Amino acid sequence: MGMILPKHIHIIMNVKAFPHPLILKASHYFGVIPYIPRKTSDWTNKRITEILDRGEYLGIFPEGAIHPLKKDYFGKKGFAKYALINHVPVLPLGIIGTLTVNPKKDYFKGITPPPFRKITVNIGRPLKYSPNIVNEQKINDFKDYVMYKIRLLSNWYGVPKRKKEELLEYYEEKKGQFVKINQKLETKISSI
Repeated sequence: MGMILPKHIHIIMNVKAFPHPLILKASHYFGVIPYIPRKTSDWTNKRITEILDRGEYLGIFPEGAIHPLKKDYFGKKGFAKYALINHVPVLPLGIIGTLTVNPKKDYFKGITPPPFRKITVNIGRPLKYSPNIVNEQKINDFKDYVMYKIRLLSNWYGVPKRKKEELLEYYEEKKGQFVKINQKLETKISSI
């Protein structure tokens, strides 16, 4: 994805997504930043901060996995933490159609998707939230707000019915926080 857009996007990916060490090595040349779940290294954090300081783009998949059984449908908070600490906007994307293109067992299908499959990417408005204090509560609230926006943009694609009901109930409880965040969003973002 980082190669086909007009402006380069660095993508953070789990090292387990690379079936062979040579593919992992080659991915560095395309802007991929590998990480090991639950063991994000100082090197990874430093690299992310450098990228954001240079004004470059960073792509993070906030569910933490491609496989539906391994996804965290509530989202991981890493992207929200990086956005708030580095004072950068988040551009929520709702991606629809990945389940028909996503490889299951054949590694080479991941390099060249099956032909005639459609993926739709719905792009939301940039969200830049600058609370006075950045703490765990603010990070979690912003994460939930962005994940809610992603769910709306993706029309809940790929979310099992039971999980959707659970998430809707959770987001309903967070509605008050969402209103506060929405009021504090910086609307003038010219860099995107």
